[in-house]
Amino acid sequence: MYPLQRILVCLDLSPIDQTLMEYTAHLSKVLPEAKVYFIHVSKKLEIPEEIKKMFPNITGPADEALEKGINDEASKYFANKCDTPYEAVVKDGNETEQILKWSQVKEIDLIVMGLKKSLKGAGTNAAKITAICHASVLFVPENASFKLDRVMVPVDFSKNSAMAVDQAMALKKLGNVEVLLQNVYKVPVGYHYTGKEYVDFAIIMKHNAEKQMKTFLSAYQINGEDVTQVFNLDEDDKPADVIFTEAKVQSADMIILGSKGRTMVAALLMGSVAVELLRANKEIPYMIVKDKKANMGFMQAFKNL
Repeated sequence: MYPLQRILVCLDLSPIDQTLMEYTAHLSKVLPEAKVYFIHVSKKLEIPEEIKKMFPNITGPADEALEKGINDEASKYFANKCDTPYEAVVKDGNETEQILKWSQVKEIDLIVMGLKKSLKGAGTNAAKITAICHASVLFVPENASFKLDRVMVPVDFSKNSAMAVDQAMALKKLGNVEVLLQNVYKVPVGYHYTGKEYVDFAIIMKHNAEKQMKTFLSAYQINGEDVTQVFNLDEDDKPADVIFTEAKVQSADMIILGSKGRTMVAALLMGSVAVELLRANKEIPYMIVKDKKANMGFMQAFKNL
């Protein structure tokens, strides 16, 4: 797995920006050689009244003034608390296009976006950007405070799951993080034709999931003693809800999910579980891991058509 060294944080000049700055500053401490870029994109560049009140001495062109305001605010969390280098980028135009462009220009490994529940502000077109971007994406809820003692990785025993586990294990190595591997299993339709009751077949499916987990760990050379295994029955065909509920039960500090897809095209897109989890979860930081090298190769090929 590639290291998370170049981080792009998306700001919308609302109160959630402070949360994103503080969270990223703490995260960067456990990511060696990290560099952070803050980006704000506006359809029409102008200095909001709130920023003028916060920084009454700001003068000059709007982009330069906003960059100074962002850098000044970021210094509260970076300059005095960690030595991670950072800089602000302010652009006008289409937000999605600019974020995607700068994620490629700066060869970004991780895009950080806010998850709003009650705060006002336009926010970022998170689903669209995540579906197209080549980098991994981390969603940070508006009330998040940094803590990284335990991460949970939903696995379906695919290569994409292994990619997410690899990222979790990298965090474990860097920050002594506990890693939980969760598998959500369900009873298949038509189980009653076997003559067994639902509860009995659920037990069979759990045993099968446990065997698959053992094979998965062996195939990707993951030491079972280095992870905690959790199995959950999905009775309502809502795996995202099961994942979110278990993450809360386990007091997980982050959920890490591998990007769905077996081809380069599919790898750029989020699977249905990832989308539903994005909608359901406004409380726990949530990372979608992508194969950056494969996705960048696809994006370059697409641009050359």
